[in-house]
Amino acid sequence: MKGRVIIAIVLTMAISGCIHGGEVDYANKIDVALKDGPVVAYFYSDWCPACAPQKPIIEELDKEHGGDVTFILINIDEDATAMRKYDIRRIPTTIVFASGESYMRHVGVTDKETLNTSIQWAMLNRGPGL
Repeated sequence: MKGRVIIAIVLTMAISGCIHGGEVDYANKIDVALKDGPVVAYFYSDWCPACAPQKPIIEELDKEHGGDVTFILINIDEDATAMRKYDIRRIPTTIVFASGESYMRHVGVTDKETLNTSIQWAMLNRGPGL
């Protein structure tokens, strides 16, 4: 019986992301994408009630700006490293990067117009060589 309990605990930890062998390296994806221009990183979780209304706004902005801006949706349950690197304390959080650095951080549900303004600024301030 004890062996079954341990297996169940390990399986639960693996499913919930506590065992980090299968993590997605979103921080690296952001770093690589920054070489091509502005990036919008959206941190969310499927269990987050506030994330539900924000995600369609992000997806709509991606359709509008996708050719000029890279959008990366980061499920915090899949990558704790990115959460720590970008100091994510609440979700949803959207970070707009310009010139290779974090330009604007929006915490909580943010309207489309506000996010669009940040994205347009990032597109105008792409940095040298971008």
